[in-house]
Amino acid sequence: NSPLAPFSKRKTRESPTFTVKYRRKRQGKTDYKTRLKLLSGNAVRLVIRRSLKNIWLQLVEFTPTGDKIIASAHSHELRKLGWKGALNNLPAAYLCGLLMGKKAKAKKITHVVIDIGMNISIKGAVWYAALKGMLDAGINVEGINAEVASGQWEFQVFSKGAKEAGDQVWVARYLMERIGEKYGVSVN
Repeated sequence: NSPLAPFSKRKTRESPTFTVKYRRKRQGKTDYKTRLKLLSGNAVRLVIRRSLKNIWLQLVEFTPTGDKIIASAHSHELRKLGWKGALNNLPAAYLCGLLMGKKAKAKKITHVVIDIGMNISIKGAVWYAALKGMLDAGINVEGINAEVASGQWEFQVFSKGAKEAGDQVWVARYLMERIGEKYGVSVN
């Protein structure tokens, strides 16, 4: 690795010049392509972050002067509500999501887009426990594309009632195939 790796080289006729990349991109903290896609939807974002000891969720709205935090839920708030377990595990994430859902309902927010930042989406992660808590509170939570949850397309369309709708479609397809067999019709 070269010490000039964070710089992109652009040569002119007279002399080489260097353009410095954005600081947060250099530090690996922000993916500006994904951020632009999240912001272009004009929806409230559910930002989920995790540290070694805590989990926090924020409802964030974009404004041209900077992001505005509408509501937040922190795992420390669970202590005030009687939670005696750890503050950074799956049950705590679920409870934080449930708490954030109650706060979102109080602010008349019914639909949010999930933002897990530069974190990798893997099965069983705390993001999904928080997502489940939000859904159980009655808030629609949706992803934007495969970059948010790569390889997990069911996450992209999962919102309140989606599982039941998928089950109903599956049963309807099964019934259509059985009826088609009875009358000699193929269902594709």
